[in-house]
Amino acid sequence: MAGMIERGASQAMPADRQEFGDFLLLERIGEGPGGVTYRALDQRDGRRVILRQAGLNSPESAALRREERLLQSLRHQNLVQLLDSGDRDGHAFIVLAEEDGLSLERLPAAWRASMGQHTLIELLEPLLSAIESVHQAGFLHGDISPRNILLRRDGTPVLLDFASAVDLDAGEHGDEEAAATPGFTAPERGDPSLQGPGSDLFALSAVVYWLIVGHPIETTAGYTAAGFAPFSKAAGGDKRFSPSFLAAVDAALAPAIGDRPASAEDWRTALLSADPAERGDSPSLAELSGASREASEIDLPQADDVPPTILLRPEERSRLSLAGGFAPALRSDPALAAASRMEARRAAPGIALAAVLIVLAASGMAGGWWYWTWYRDASKLDWLVDAAGGGDTATLGEAISRAPDGATISIRAGVYAESLVIERPLHLQALTEEASGEVVISPTGGRCLLLDAPSGSLRGLAFEGGDGKGPCLEVKSGGMEIAGNRLGPWAGSALLVRDGAAPLIRDNQFLDIEGSAMVFDEGSGGIVEGNQIQRTSKSAIRVRAGADPTVRGNEISQAGQAGLLIEQGAKGRFDENQIVGSQASGIEVRGGATPRVSANRIEDAGQAGLFIHEGARGEYLDNMILRSKLSGVVVTGGAAPLVTGNEIADGEQHGLLIVGGAGGRFAENRIRGNKGHGVVLGGGQKAELEHNELEDNRTPQVRRITQ
Repeated sequence: MAGMIERGASQAMPADRQEFGDFLLLERIGEGPGGVTYRALDQRDGRRVILRQAGLNSPESAALRREERLLQSLRHQNLVQLLDSGDRDGHAFIVLAEEDGLSLERLPAAWRASMGQHTLIELLEPLLSAIESVHQAGFLHGDISPRNILLRRDGTPVLLDFASAVDLDAGEHGDEEAAATPGFTAPERGDPSLQGPGSDLFALSAVVYWLIVGHPIETTAGYTAAGFAPFSKAAGGDKRFSPSFLAAVDAALAPAIGDRPASAEDWRTALLSADPAERGDSPSLAELSGASREASEIDLPQADDVPPTILLRPEERSRLSLAGGFAPALRSDPALAAASRMEARRAAPGIALAAVLIVLAASGMAGGWWYWTWYRDASKLDWLVDAAGGGDTATLGEAISRAPDGATISIRAGVYAESLVIERPLHLQALTEEASGEVVISPTGGRCLLLDAPSGSLRGLAFEGGDGKGPCLEVKSGGMEIAGNRLGPWAGSALLVRDGAAPLIRDNQFLDIEGSAMVFDEGSGGIVEGNQIQRTSKSAIRVRAGADPTVRGNEISQAGQAGLLIEQGAKGRFDENQIVGSQASGIEVRGGATPRVSANRIEDAGQAGLFIHEGARGEYLDNMILRSKLSGVVVTGGAAPLVTGNEIADGEQHGLLIVGGAGGRFAENRIRGNKGHGVVLGGGQKAELEHNELEDNRTPQVRRITQ
């Protein structure tokens, strides 16, 4: 089952964990037509993954290559995700995202039987969207069955295991016998020339039949009889399904592929167009999957009528009955199911934990230690990482993968050559009680950290290295706090914020950056305050593509280009920053950007102190601009800003230069001591000059250029 680990599934741990390139093979979890499948750890970023390998030129490698081609061409939220692939040590391999959830096969029978029309549509609609994308790419899945459909913790379904995929364009088919799952295989499966999208639709409709009826459909000789409607016959009296919905399912179960819906989209339309059921109180997929965003869970071996998880946190309710056994199984009647759930909520959490321990002890199952280890990790909120081996883990990646949401990971001094991904709320901090050196994260290649978590923090760490190919820290989402760290020397930009992320970046040092210290992109935001930025080869802070951060109270010196570059429709507030010795302008605003720039101190800029052009607008208030190598403020290229209350002094050229079709309003500025004129206004400009104080500049204080 590529791409999936189900808690509670059999997981035989190899005696010696083996390395396979960048991956540590943790356990062998299956073997099939696509090769041998392992649960593995990506040692580059600490992510748990699924790795499948097959010997080069073997029949299994052909299936693996087919799966690789399919997944490379597709990205869909309801399909397992391909992360990596290639050849190594005589094997072809693919690496898939590990999906955390429960397959339909392992849902208790009573839970399956509680599904109604609403639940089935909630399941089928996203799956059909995913299957349609597979078909449009020229493939069939080839083995849709309950074991290859997983419910994530939030109830969303995901389609797994494309080892039996059919490449219609290339005429390549998987092992027909290995791929066939009795009861979920279309009648034409044995004849590749007859297969098409309807083959996958038959398999998915057979899954629906199995969910509700309780056993697979029998595709015997009698199944081909004219007018045979198996689902309507089996569930016709059930008020949870309308006759038109039953008929739509039966249409996909038609014996002849030509009698089934022509595409996944056609079948989806038929299902959604069905009349509503007389009774609509069936549970949601999230309820059936046992999803809980706030609960840690321990999974037990699954008998048919045993709920899949026991909730452990005090705020959640036990699924064990007070009598000490499991809660009554959900029945096909949704009202009874709801009553059963309400009764289960009255049980005490302590009974739940006791029952777990009793069950584990009584069963003597081999996986008992695994469950205890999992629970220990899930409840441990303080972790210690020590590269010398004196902590809970020796690597950051392992701690990140094992620690639960909200945990604090303290790190002892040392160099950690790791490239990491954080996708959950975690707090990483240097262990401050020691004075033996820094915690240095210095990957051998790629970025230091990808931050894709809603919250969390990084404190007191040092980041160094870089290969010039990407940022050190990349913030993809959320509002993580990045505070008190040192970034640099780094070959490349130090920090990239994108995709609407809004972190808090404060009190950090950015030193010797071969790129920009910070780049805000793609609608991102957040707060940047109290940072020291020294010696960047490009603009110290670059804000673009509609980004809207607040940048205040930072010290920026010796930027290789502008101190602040605001462009491409960016917004934001830029207040009380000190910008000294930029090789280009102190602040450059262009490309239609509309920032608010106030109370900044800009000194010794290599070009203009403030350069506004390319249609930029915005407000520039109460700034102090001193000793610019060119004019203090240059406005050109159709820009039209509001520039008021600024002090512009001691520049090598003019105080204020307005040319190139620029406009805007310039009021109550104090312009003094510049070697050029106080104000130079090009002919035809539409600028408004009001109540500016001009002194000790070249005379005339205001020069108008006519052409």
